[in-house]
Amino acid sequence: MSERRNPAETPNECQPSDTLNVPNRRDFLKSLLVAGVVGASLLSGCARMKTDIILSEPSWRDGHLANREVLNVAKFIKDRYGVVLLTDNPLSSVEKLEKAVLLIGKQLAKYPPDLIYKSKIKKIKITEPYSLGYSYGGWISIAANEVSSQLHHEIAHEIYKSRGRGEWDLFLKHWGSLNAKGLNSYSLANCRPSPRPVGFTSWYGQCHLLEDIAEISEGLFASISQIEQICNEDPVVAKKVRMWKDELYRLTNGRIGPQYWEDLKAGKVNEKYWDKH
Repeated sequence: MSERRNPAETPNECQPSDTLNVPNRRDFLKSLLVAGVVGASLLSGCARMKTDIILSEPSWRDGHLANREVLNVAKFIKDRYGVVLLTDNPLSSVEKLEKAVLLIGKQLAKYPPDLIYKSKIKKIKITEPYSLGYSYGGWISIAANEVSSQLHHEIAHEIYKSRGRGEWDLFLKHWGSLNAKGLNSYSLANCRPSPRPVGFTSWYGQCHLLEDIAEISEGLFASISQIEQICNEDPVVAKKVRMWKDELYRLTNGRIGPQYWEDLKAGKVNEKYWDKH
């Protein structure tokens, strides 16, 4: 999987889909709100923004974060990535909060700092377990018990939001053409739990083209071995993975390239990785 291919290439076995006509992600989320799928969680999270605790501030260690390592990780994320960690005031479980902060540090370290800066991610908020993950305007909100999946998913959304409109539209057109015509189209009608559909890493990828991209990225950074297994079984997923890898290679000037993916699988990517790469 280390060979680079032309992302604009349309494979013979995957005929181009009909002209893409998908709503933007804001309209997609609005449709879910109307359906009552995410409304309560999202709105309650926004309502508490003004009472957030900033985890990198020493004053919150006493009585809130007894673990010194947690404070150090929060400071590392702020200094290295320019991202401030926040949480609800108060989060019901300090133990879950501490575990979430430590895990965010490990997962965020998988990205070169310049990519996070380019993506204009400024704040990551840790919310109650089982909350909805979402991102908007440089904010990312993730549940304390869903760090690995939600963080990588929402970072992918922020990455493409920072792209130029023209080149991104072309990218989306090529991406949409990878699905075989008439097969598992993007639709809210398909947006329901089910076994993994052909051409997708999960059922949620069928909900919207942009969710498909985020699901691919989530899989690569959170569970690359599992994604590679799917690629061996599903040629459409393999082409989507190759296309997203090519895009990350371009956006990072080669820092996320073939050697990086090998290092990630080998467990060599950590908070010190980008000092040498």
